[in-house]
Amino acid sequence: MDINDLLSDLLHQASSQRNEALLFHFDFETLAVKGVFFARSKTLTIGIKEKNVGWQIDVSNRVLSNLIPNEAYTQISAVLKNEDGKYSNRPFFLKLKSSLAEIAASPQPLSPTDEEIKELIRACKTKDKKYDSEGEKPFFDHWRRVPPSNESKRKIQRYFGVDVKEACYKNKVTAVWSAEAKDNSLLFLNPQSATREIENA
Repeated sequence: MDINDLLSDLLHQASSQRNEALLFHFDFETLAVKGVFFARSKTLTIGIKEKNVGWQIDVSNRVLSNLIPNEAYTQISAVLKNEDGKYSNRPFFLKLKSSLAEIAASPQPLSPTDEEIKELIRACKTKDKKYDSEGEKPFFDHWRRVPPSNESKRKIQRYFGVDVKEACYKNKVTAVWSAEAKDNSLLFLNPQSATREIENA
């Protein structure tokens, strides 16, 4: 299925769900994968519980990035090895895409609880500076009136989506992150509220 069609179907399915978010699970080889699709920000959070790793994927630009942070890649690389002994992310992301297509067509989709969302975000801690220069602080805390760096803009987009990133750039506001969940950590569930906060920061 084309990513544009898939995203349209996911957005429609999520529109009637709590927080406009869809919870999904799938098995890939020996891995039990859990994820959430967030319709308002057009982002995904992926977690592998038994490995205690996770990461975010921004799909607001209608591209499903196959970038995996180093810690997560190290933990799951054994199942990414093909019969020729070469490593490829492609089969994992094809399975992810097919799982998203399944929930987009499900007659009874599931919505995540706030605790499930926080648990997945907690697993997204990373020391991989190429993926996230502040990767050991996965939780949003507050806004600060400082022009965002390129690294900050990428992280803001992975959580809040492209519109909030653009608002940060326009208003010269950046996000401050925390190692632990805060009262404001799920603000990304409501990008319109985030944009209003940015404009008034």
